[in-house]
Amino acid sequence: MREAIDSVRLRVASELPDDPRTRADLYFTLGNSYRTFNRLDVALALFDSARILHARSISPDSYEVARDIESYGNMLQESGKIDSADAAFRNALARYRAMPTPPDSDITHCLVALGQILVVHQGKVDEGMPFLREAVARELTRPKPRWSLLALAENSLAGGHIQAGNGAASDSAFERAAAALARDSARTGSDLGLLLINWGSSVGRRGEYARAADLKRRGLEIVRKTLGPTHYVAAVAESRLADELIHLQRVSEGRGLVDSALAVHEASTPRSLLEISYSLRLLAAYQLAAGEKDAAARTIRRARTMLDSVKAGRPALEANLLMVSADLNVANGRRDAARTDLQQAANVAREKLGPKHLLTVLTARRLATLSPVTAASGSPQ
Repeated sequence: MREAIDSVRLRVASELPDDPRTRADLYFTLGNSYRTFNRLDVALALFDSARILHARSISPDSYEVARDIESYGNMLQESGKIDSADAAFRNALARYRAMPTPPDSDITHCLVALGQILVVHQGKVDEGMPFLREAVARELTRPKPRWSLLALAENSLAGGHIQAGNGAASDSAFERAAAALARDSARTGSDLGLLLINWGSSVGRRGEYARAADLKRRGLEIVRKTLGPTHYVAAVAESRLADELIHLQRVSEGRGLVDSALAVHEASTPRSLLEISYSLRLLAAYQLAAGEKDAAARTIRRARTMLDSVKAGRPALEANLLMVSADLNVANGRRDAARTDLQQAANVAREKLGPKHLLTVLTARRLATLSPVTAASGSPQ
């Protein structure tokens, strides 16, 4: 199938030089095909070409152009280019709302995507939650709600409640999301897997590591079954499960998952620097847990260098990486350096995620245990 769509893509321009509308439609269709095969770089170029050709052959204000921009935003988000995706979704949403007959379905999709970026990736809970609540309200007024979309909105709302430190509200949102998916049997595959993984992350942040690992393991099994073991999403799921296993001292199993996730992310085109940084942070923690202090130091340096290239969606990862660095400094007897790392982590979490965020509470607690008169050692996070 990949060979077939490659052949079509290469022939479109030469065989349809005088038909820009048909070329635009084909580019849009091909973009979705390449997205299925995880060729995000090619999909990005195709959606952008479709936008240009639709603007020329129909109108710059046409529905097709707005749809192309939204699809382009989806690819940016999946590639880890969060700020650019934010701008694309805002652009598409404004275009949809300005149409004489606003497309209800597309507006709701944009609201969910934008809310997810703001809440989950950028930590802008107050700004993002209204978009998600509007999406839920719009969907529930439809004669036949799209349960998978409703579940995605509730999933993102749960993320907002997590960041606000409201565990009970988070669990309720996850339960509503799972109930919505249960009503859509055609979409209970990878969607349910991702929901379980996100739910597990919420539970794990509250210290319930065994329950969190169980939720994430179930999610990983579903994702592997529906998308394949080497899919980008499967790699994300592997790293998220590994994040819980280190707390349970399952070092060998967790290290294997991190290595597998890194291999997939490194081979992806384009690479998601955010996900690679996430996996490197975990790798350093596992190396430290195994007593490989020199290797952990090298991995932390690599993660920091890569994280410097990530412009958004990084506060939580930055704080967690600083905590691993603090653990390494404690292991090497450099307590002053460890306190500096933890102070920086606390500052990042408080300023970027808010005073109520669980990571803000955790970093402050860790810093208090490493006061100059306390001889406590940290554990990898």
